[in-house]
Amino acid sequence: MSALAEEIVICGAGPAGMAAAIRLRQAGFDPLVLDKGSFPRGKLCGEFLGPDAFDCLKTLGVWEAIRRQSAGPVAEARFHLMDGRCLRVPLRWMSRRHPYGLGVSREVLDAELVRQGRQLGIRVMEKVRVLPEVRFEGGVFRLRRILADGTRQNLSARLVVDAAGRHGGLHLSGQPADEALRDLERLGLQRHIRLAEAPDPSVLSMFFFPGGYGGIQPLHDFHENRLANLCMYAPAETARHAREGLPQLLENTMGHNPVAARLLDGAESAGPLRTTARINLKCRPSGLIRLGDAMITVDPVTGSGMALALQTGLMAAGIIADGWRRGWDQARIRRAYDHAFHRHLSLRLAVLGWLRPLLFSPGIQHRVLPLARPALPLLTAVLR
Repeated sequence: MSALAEEIVICGAGPAGMAAAIRLRQAGFDPLVLDKGSFPRGKLCGEFLGPDAFDCLKTLGVWEAIRRQSAGPVAEARFHLMDGRCLRVPLRWMSRRHPYGLGVSREVLDAELVRQGRQLGIRVMEKVRVLPEVRFEGGVFRLRRILADGTRQNLSARLVVDAAGRHGGLHLSGQPADEALRDLERLGLQRHIRLAEAPDPSVLSMFFFPGGYGGIQPLHDFHENRLANLCMYAPAETARHAREGLPQLLENTMGHNPVAARLLDGAESAGPLRTTARINLKCRPSGLIRLGDAMITVDPVTGSGMALALQTGLMAAGIIADGWRRGWDQARIRRAYDHAFHRHLSLRLAVLGWLRPLLFSPGIQHRVLPLARPALPLLTAVLR
């Protein structure tokens, strides 16, 4: 079993991991990125980029490539209650400089970030599985990886970054394998669909139904093929209906919302069904720097998943680069990152904790959400 030494190892080549890798490369570092999958690939995702992601993409050098392959501009989000009422959120409330969003598939976003990273000389290894337990001995991290051909290798690094997503599960030896508070009652589902009729492509549509909510986001070739991303956060029992087919899934979820039922009438599957369960609701201590969903999943209703991944990747890279210039050890770098992460998210998480009961109860929505209309501009700003 061979042994290799690295400066920085990033586990996960999604938006968070590649954002960190590219920024570190721009700062003069030579990170190694490992990913258990291969590219191009699709992943469960709302596939919406809000205006808070745009500056990140420009910093990473992929803005123009992503914009060309996106649907939009998305000028407004509409939240449809089950009684037919609608809450409208203009995206200018999120940013006056970029008063719109974009619809982009994860396959496109991931592929462009990996392409950009490789052009900068970053080593991105695909189909490499990293075993969960990471040891810290003699001032270095020690981990084991399994290559695509089954070869096992020991690897040491001055710093390890966990960007392997909500089920990455890396943890420092001596730390509990997983201390996450997870949502066991609901799961995420996603499928590309082809709509029978084309709705307004400048609108991101969100729909509440009993026990959950979902969204429909037009994608790049929407005008030609009416292709859209259907993504929802639904009761766990929905998994049984999901296996029965798209009509049964919709009938038992978004079909309960009258507006969604009309929009989805005649819709056809245009891609595989993807699901994820046990979604992280609380930041997980692991002894490692964790990015994006590896740390916590911010409630999907905010539409900020991909933006948060990019932001945390850039945040971590900046702190790592600055910390090493100052002579900090890995523990101090991690503490500085954890502090910055919580400062960035603490208010948003507190508000989401208060809002959570409203997201899954039609009765509470009926009574409370219409009263919140005057506060929507402020609430939108806080949740971004």
